Amino acid sequence: MNTKTFLAIAAAAFVGSAAAETCSTADQTTAYSTLASVLTLSSFQGCADDSGFSLLYSTSLPDDAQYVKMCASDNCKSLIESVAGLNPPNCDLTVPTSGLVLNVVDLTSGFSAKCSSGASSTTTTEAPAATTAAPT
Repeated sequence: MNTKTFLAIAAAAFVGSAAAETCSTADQTTAYSTLASVLTLSSFQGCADDSGFSLLYSTSLPDDAQYVKMCASDNCKSLIESVAGLNPPNCDLTVPTSGLVLNVVDLTSGFSAKCSSGASSTTTTEAPAATTAAPT
C-alpha cells in the first residue's frame, strides 16, 4: 500500500484514541483509499507545519503542547473536518510507517472537545489546607 495513504489517517491523530476493535482487511483497504484524498489538501501539510507533529514518524499521539498548536491552527481544524466528512470506519487502523494504532472516528469526533478542554489531559489541584491546629 502507498505510504502517503497512511499519512492521511495520521492527519486525524489529534485526540486520544479509545479502545475499539481492529478494522477488518476490507475496512482498512477502503479507509486507506478514501483517506488518501486528503493528501492533496493544503491543510494536510499545513497542519503538520503549524503543529510540529507528523504521524509519519511518531509512535504516539501528540503531546499537550502539540495539541495546543493544533487547536489554534486553521489548517488542522480544516483537515479534521475534511477527514470526518469522509466517513472513516469506526475501528482501529494501524499506521504502518510508525506502527501507531488509532481510531479515526474517535479522533475526529473528539478533536473539538480536546481543544475546548485546553488540550490538556492533566489537571492541577491546590494542596489541601491544614485541618489540625498548630500546638501552643
